[in-house]
Amino acid sequence: MNLEIKENSSYPLSPIIDYKEKRKNIIQSSFSYEIIKEGVYLKAPLSAYTSTSKGKQYKIPDRYGIKTTIGRYKKKKVIYCSINYENNCSVFCISYGEDFEYKISSTSSSSAANKWEKAINPNSKTAWPGTLVFGLQLESVNKAREAKNRELKSIEHCSNHTILRRAKKFGSQALELLKSKSLDNYLKKDHVNIKAIDYSVNHYNFHIEFGKEDLVKTKQNQLATVQALDKAKISREGYRNIAAVNPTISREYAVFNERILLTKQMEADIKITQVNLEFLEVEIDSTKVENVDPKEITNMARIGAQHSVKDLLNYIILYLEQIKI
Repeated sequence: MNLEIKENSSYPLSPIIDYKEKRKNIIQSSFSYEIIKEGVYLKAPLSAYTSTSKGKQYKIPDRYGIKTTIGRYKKKKVIYCSINYENNCSVFCISYGEDFEYKISSTSSSSAANKWEKAINPNSKTAWPGTLVFGLQLESVNKAREAKNRELKSIEHCSNHTILRRAKKFGSQALELLKSKSLDNYLKKDHVNIKAIDYSVNHYNFHIEFGKEDLVKTKQNQLATVQALDKAKISREGYRNIAAVNPTISREYAVFNERILLTKQMEADIKITQVNLEFLEVEIDSTKVENVDPKEITNMARIGAQHSVKDLLNYIILYLEQIKI
């Protein structure tokens, strides 16, 4: 019967990982891990691999550290396993003891694990699989390490999604760094509130704001922007050009969505009676108007009646401002 493997992990959100191997519903191996240092994969040909174990080989990381818990209850043992490359060769080290004061190392993971077993129990015949002791089989950690190990593309060759994802990640890292350094310059009682950062990569400009958005303030700003645009008669295209060079102002789509909502509210509050002028009688004063076709006057009047309420208000409000009402 095939070996059933269960890796209970939410890494990298949590560094704690539980790992079990079962056969016929009987636990064959059980380990608990805490990732201390994820490590990195070296580029070929410097990177090394484990010996084939259960038909698999695993890439060996550099600068890697993990706490491994073996056994349960009174038999529980916690060791610190690390891997570092020295002279182009991977060196496996196990630290053990109450404060991890004792160390054993080897160029083989299994050799290091079995040396540790002999050190704590000289009469033991247990043979530990080094891959499991060092947690090299953990898929979640390997995937996270592989993802970070990929070569970065220049920003000019990235999609908009990748550019946005990188900016968010960079912003989060910058925020954590600034918070950690705040105590070097301010007292604990001083409330340091990092609101935003601005930076650029080549010709790309980024503005990242932190904290929860104040929806009331945002709406007030958008309404004020709509008012300013209407007063200055700035078109949507014109505002889009302004927003393109100033990332701190509201985005064009948000402002004009607010304008649409405001227009609908105006239409609901200000009732406009529409009159179909086609059915009105038009009298022509022959002494003042000559050679005019009544149909033309009717058509002209009908066109005038179809003006947008917003366009009419542009003239009405301007007139009211001039007469100071």
